[in-house]
Amino acid sequence: MAAAAAAAVPVLVAGAEVAGPGEEAAGAGPPGSVRLARLPLARVKALVKADPDVSLASQEAVFVLARATSTYSSILTLCFMSSLKSIKPTVA
Repeated sequence: MAAAAAAAVPVLVAGAEVAGPGEEAAGAGPPGSVRLARLPLARVKALVKADPDVSLASQEAVFVLARATSTYSSILTLCFMSSLKSIKPTVA
């Protein structure tokens, strides 16, 4: 029960208020705020609900899914960029 209450408390990063797992920080907050999930949570939830096997999705599950997808795409992009740097340029 204490973990659920702690998850709802906003986290402070460099003096800026950051959205918690149930909130989106799209335009809310000062200019120095950092988004924890880069994907819009409403769209992620709509995609999750589009699956016929899923009947109910909590905000925490949607947040974790959005965060994992964002992290995966970042890592994939970094790997792709490093592989491009290792390829020698060819002269046409």
